[in-house]
Amino acid sequence: MNQDFRVSYNALRKIYSQEAYSNIAMNEALEDGKNCSPGFVRYVVKEILRRSMALDYVIAGLCRNGLRGMKSRTKVLLRMGIFLLNEVDSIPDAVCVNEIVELTGAVDRPNRGFINGVLRSYLRGGKKMNLPGGSDRHALAVRYSCQENLVKLMLDQYGSEEGVRILDAFNRPVPVALRNNPLKQDREALLQQLRELEIEGTPSAECDSGILTEGGALIQNDLFRRGHYSVQGISSQMAIQALAPKAESKVLDMCAAPGGKTTGIAERMGDCGTVEAWDIHPHRTELIRRNAERLGLHSVETAVKDATVFYPELEGCYDAVVADVPCSGLGTIPVKPEIKLRDHTGEYAGLVKIQRRILENAWKYAKPGGRVMYSTCTINKEENEKVVEAFQKRMPDSRVIEKRLILPYNKTGFFYTVLEKPE
Repeated sequence: MNQDFRVSYNALRKIYSQEAYSNIAMNEALEDGKNCSPGFVRYVVKEILRRSMALDYVIAGLCRNGLRGMKSRTKVLLRMGIFLLNEVDSIPDAVCVNEIVELTGAVDRPNRGFINGVLRSYLRGGKKMNLPGGSDRHALAVRYSCQENLVKLMLDQYGSEEGVRILDAFNRPVPVALRNNPLKQDREALLQQLRELEIEGTPSAECDSGILTEGGALIQNDLFRRGHYSVQGISSQMAIQALAPKAESKVLDMCAAPGGKTTGIAERMGDCGTVEAWDIHPHRTELIRRNAERLGLHSVETAVKDATVFYPELEGCYDAVVADVPCSGLGTIPVKPEIKLRDHTGEYAGLVKIQRRILENAWKYAKPGGRVMYSTCTINKEENEKVVEAFQKRMPDSRVIEKRLILPYNKTGFFYTVLEKPE
């Protein structure tokens, strides 16, 4: 049996059936699998997730009863088969069908004949992906494999032209970004060290710490293990750069795990001062601590605290406060495509209440003249601009230093606003 197919199936099954995060499910499947190609598995899993609804539309057209009553594992096998036949030219069609049928025998044996018949019917039809045309929400949802409510949200907030561009961007992979640790070397030196490991990178034009790569063994090498760099999206690095933390400052990161922004701030401060990192779960503060230790940072302190709770003894204690709040994560769809397959619109109102509470607490923790950065990894305006606008109505003396919405074009979507408190 083709182990790449088996490992891909195991990851996809967990993502679809248990709503697991794709990166975690892939890592677990790869750890359990043997003699497989991690790069191929990651490609197959991510691309099938990006095209799930389009694949289902094609599958429904090949089956007499559509998808009615079809078990999840059968859908996964058919999605894999149609995708591989349509997109992976390096595997001959007959071999692909035989491998999927063999895999079916191991995980869905009663449906071997059914799956064989559907895939061969697809081949006889010329491997055509006949998707619906038009610009109505249903057609767009199928073509871009998004929940209709997400399509509506993007069109309502950004207009039809920009909204469709965003839907298209959701399905396009983005470069993997690294953040140079300036306490170890400058960016040019790191680029050279990466080349020696056969990892090609280019300096980001948008962030002085960023390096763009096409991926590879980025965390399985001594440079990473010794803390010469971190893997962090360019959008997050841009937000840290906008905050501009100063050496010897006292900074609070209220929702810090796993510690990307915390450690990025500490690096920009030259590891001089204090960066206090909170999370509500002890095991997640341990992730922050280990991350800081790997990078050789001594200025990071962790605490198990709830960002939605106000601690009056800390009022006015910090030069800068980061409120990187829980959010819908819509900006991360290019790297977490499973998000667009699940309808979370009913959760937005609850998230906004939490976001407003955390921002209000952050403001109280900042010293007079201090800065507060509100940030999310979503592009939902209700969680971004509207939260900041509502806050500024209550706090009209807050001054905007920088506000930026980053749409998911060749990077993950992100939003941040840096506010300054009056003296």
